Amino acid sequence: MRKSILILIGLIAWQSYSQDLTCDDFFNGLFIGTTPKFPGVEWKMTKHGTNQIETISKIPEKYIEQGYPTDTLFSKIHRIDKCSFRLNFDDSKMQLDQYMKRMNDNGGIFVEIKKIEGNCAFYVSKSTYESEEIVIEGKICKEK
Repeated sequence: MRKSILILIGLIAWQSYSQDLTCDDFFNGLFIGTTPKFPGVEWKMTKHGTNQIETISKIPEKYIEQGYPTDTLFSKIHRIDKCSFRLNFDDSKMQLDQYMKRMNDNGGIFVEIKKIEGNCAFYVSKSTYESEEIVIEGKICKEK
């Protein structure tokens, strides 16, 4: 009986430990993204190697009316360190508009994972457009 309890405790501890995600786990796979800056908007994200694809999966009508971009976005990931990277729009996979070109010209979008809770990473992204710094906080959750 005691042996069974010890094995059960060991399995529970192993299961709990094996679910701890690190920044590395958020560089490959399928994810759902959200940001409090645009409530109600969700996007699906696929990351593989240096490629990232984002597709809007849920968007309130008001954002569509305001011109929120709904096209699939293709980006290149340039990893900086364990928890940060730079994104540039991939002009070999999509036509870049003026905004995207300027973002790329200004160094792209810097993204840093700030904390991980469960299967979600909380990030801050920073970019510059026409001398104005744009900061967006958000969350991506790894799909199982």
